[in-house]
Amino acid sequence: MVPHEAVLGKGNNSKQIKRAVLKSNGESFALKSVRLPQDDSEAICAIMREVHNMHGLDHPNIVQLVGHFMQNDILYLQLKLCGSTLRQHIRKDDTERGLCTILPWFEQLASALEHLHARSIMHRDISSTNIFLHCGSTSSLSLGDFGLSKKLMTGDDPSPSSSSSSDGSSCPSFLEIQPRRLLSDIGTEPYMSDELRYSNTYDARVDIYSLGVTLLETSLHPDQQRELGSIVSAFRSGDDGTIDPQLVEFIRWLLGPCDQRPTAKEILEIDAFRRDRTAVGGTATGKISCHHLTGHLQLKT
Repeated sequence: MVPHEAVLGKGNNSKQIKRAVLKSNGESFALKSVRLPQDDSEAICAIMREVHNMHGLDHPNIVQLVGHFMQNDILYLQLKLCGSTLRQHIRKDDTERGLCTILPWFEQLASALEHLHARSIMHRDISSTNIFLHCGSTSSLSLGDFGLSKKLMTGDDPSPSSSSSSDGSSCPSFLEIQPRRLLSDIGTEPYMSDELRYSNTYDARVDIYSLGVTLLETSLHPDQQRELGSIVSAFRSGDDGTIDPQLVEFIRWLLGPCDQRPTAKEILEIDAFRRDRTAVGGTATGKISCHHLTGHLQLKT
C-alpha cells in the first residue's frame, strides 16, 4: 500500500488520515494512522476499541474497516474511501435543501444506528463531521469515526429482554433495558444529550438525540448552521425558528427525554421510512413519503 501526500483529515490521539493505494490492484483507500501512546493504557484501550467495534460491521451506511496493521508503534486502519464530511457538504454553498434531500440522509443514518444498536454498540459521537458522503454521490452517506463507541457486553446488560431487528439479528430493547452506568465525559457539543452531558447513566438513545440534532442541522440554511448550539437551545425551549413545520414535532420527539425517544428500529417502522430493505446489504429502495411524519406524530399524541 502506497500513501499519497494528500491528508484527508486529522483528529485526536495523533490521528491522521491519508489517501492510499493498494499496490496489488490500484484500489484507493483511506489510511488512518494512530500513534499509540506508550504511557496511557486508557487511550490505547480506546483506540483498540474502535478497531474491535468496527470489525464485523457490514452495512452500506457505515464506513467499512477493510483491515488494520501495526508498524513502529503506529496503528494503521485501512478504511473504505469516502468523500467530504456532511458538514463540509452542507456548508459549502448557500443552497437550501428540502425534505426530499435530508430525509433520505436521515433514513440511512437511522438504518446504520439500527445495525449498531442491534449489536449492542453505541456510537456516542454522532455529528455532521463524523458522517461522510460516498465518493461521487451527494445522496448516499456513511457513519464513521468509532473512536468513542462503546459495546455493551453481555455482562453489562442486566435486562433479559430482546427484540429482533429488521436484518433478523437479536438486539437489546433499549426502551426496556436499564441505563448503563458509563462514566466517561464524551461526545461533541451541541450533539450531546442531557444525560450524556450531566449524568453518568445513559443508553443507546444518546445516539438518537445526536441524530435529531444532525437532522435539525441539515434543515437549516448554511448561514444558520454555524449557530447550531444556540439554535438547538432555542428549539428545545419552544422556539421553532425557521425549521420546516413538517419536521418540528418529529425533531422534538428525537430530542425529548431519554425515556420518550424512539429507538432506531421504531423510527424505521414509521410509514415515511418503511421501504423495501430486502436488497443485499439492507439498502432501502423506493421513495420516502415526507407527509407521513406529521401524521405519525399526531397519532402518537
